[in-house]
Amino acid sequence: MYHCIYIEYQTLFSPLVKWMKDGKEITDGGRYRIFCDKYSNTFEIEPVKAEDAGPYVCLAWNNEGEVKCEVTLTVTKKEGKADEATKAKTPKDER
Repeated sequence: MYHCIYIEYQTLFSPLVKWMKDGKEITDGGRYRIFCDKYSNTFEIEPVKAEDAGPYVCLAWNNEGEVKCEVTLTVTKKEGKADEATKAKTPKDER
């Protein structure tokens, strides 16, 4: 199973976006996939493992300013199945 964190933005200039966990930048590759276009950015983890649980930070910036969003990923084991992500709590964006 995979888990996806999606952000959408409205701006004239596409922002640069950085995903981080435990103070380290997450890059596209391996179990991590990052997709972006002019209006959105998506971060996926597949397969999700117990060590993926915890807070994630998304930083986005361009010449109009910057924004930071924090998300907490919770991973639980379902009976008879491998670790699966069950939910992500997203506090209101800090603007």
